[in-house]
Amino acid sequence: MTYCFQHALFVPVVFPSGIAPGAGSDQNVLLMARDGQGQVILRGSAIAGALLHAWHSYMKQFQPEGLQDDEAYFFGVAAHHQGGQESALRVMDAPLKMEAPGGLLRTHHLRNRHTGAVVDGGLFAMQAAPPQTTAVLSFFLRDVSTVPEPGREFLALLLHLLDGLILGGKPARGVGLVRIAADPAYHIFDLTDVNAYAAWLDLDRQWSEKRTFPPGENLQPLSAASRTQLELQVPLAIPRGQDLLIGDGQGLEHQIEPQKLVAADGQEYWQLPGASLRGLFRAWITRLAAREGLPVADSAKRHKERKGVWEGKIQPSAADYTGENLGWCFLPAAERSQALARTECPVAALFGSVFQAGRIHIFDAFAPIGAAKEQVRMHVAVDRITGGAAPHMLFDNAVLTASSAQSSPVFTVTIRIKSPQEREARWLRATLRALDLGLLRVGSSKASGRLALAGPVQASGPHHALFADLRPFT
Repeated sequence: MTYCFQHALFVPVVFPSGIAPGAGSDQNVLLMARDGQGQVILRGSAIAGALLHAWHSYMKQFQPEGLQDDEAYFFGVAAHHQGGQESALRVMDAPLKMEAPGGLLRTHHLRNRHTGAVVDGGLFAMQAAPPQTTAVLSFFLRDVSTVPEPGREFLALLLHLLDGLILGGKPARGVGLVRIAADPAYHIFDLTDVNAYAAWLDLDRQWSEKRTFPPGENLQPLSAASRTQLELQVPLAIPRGQDLLIGDGQGLEHQIEPQKLVAADGQEYWQLPGASLRGLFRAWITRLAAREGLPVADSAKRHKERKGVWEGKIQPSAADYTGENLGWCFLPAAERSQALARTECPVAALFGSVFQAGRIHIFDAFAPIGAAKEQVRMHVAVDRITGGAAPHMLFDNAVLTASSAQSSPVFTVTIRIKSPQEREARWLRATLRALDLGLLRVGSSKASGRLALAGPVQASGPHHALFADLRPFT
């Protein structure tokens, strides 16, 4: 095959909430991918796979004709399928730029929505790059076309899909959102010209050895169609006289401390984990769906029937509340495979399962460290028989407080739903209103857990009109 043009595209990106490029696990700690020098990297294959999925969805909706042929040419075909075909697009590994080379260690858990207790075996930790981590993504396209326009349009479409894409592992934990940070650098070389060919080889070697951003032509993203995602910007603050505590394992000075971190820009921030809101929102939306008579997998009826496990009448592996059973939507063991698993649960369709990707993402939010006061609270466990203090059970924790609206940190939470249904947008609106009213409490029980809207919700995309009047309750 003779190539006529070589396209090169370099895109500076930022990960506002951080990213977790996975590379296996060590016991219950999920690790980040690293190169031979120990630097954290985002694999080019991971970028290509995410772009292929986004590109396939876009083409299926807006340009269905010739989909298979274009996909095979640009992204290739597996060797075991129809003889295989080499991909015209090459996506290189992207080193991540951040202050702490080891990244952050985050702790997460699974909570039973019926009892509020942490599920046995539901505690795990993961490494992640800090918020504001940056990288330069590089794309090389070998084009057999006799004119450069098709390849240029393809890369412009990739830019359109890249801004707002989710990369890396564990995006349900609130990380992975991609934003284009600056103008990309686009280069094109006519390979039929020996001087242009030499210039391409020089650029390829320079990038491989030095990884310095090569200035070039600015390529504008394709904007031929609107996005099919509902996106919300939700400002949340601590109401006056309330407090908030979302811990992250053992504290340094106290038993539990509010989460704070140093971002890649070197600044210190309070953190509101998107995963904490996700679990809370999932439990409340499950309740709303059940009230409408829909077949939710994690139903109150199933929880009541679980009494048979305690009495020895039901096998725990089939009915117990575990991460595996919840992930498989409590399907029978014979149906637990990717080929057979099916569920009509609307909550699983929105939040995902082990056999179906979720469509809602709630990302971590941050506030400057000086925007709130941290107070220390002392606690003691009381013996329920004697009424006295239990020995060795005196402990303390720190909380975030707000004495006024001006002293509270404001966490602007980004929420996105892919291809939302009207009822899903309606459930999300009701959940945000319940949070604003104080029906939903966030974080540890050692604080009030109050969060409220600090301003109007900014919405765009399908069903955005449902959020037009969603403002702080007065």
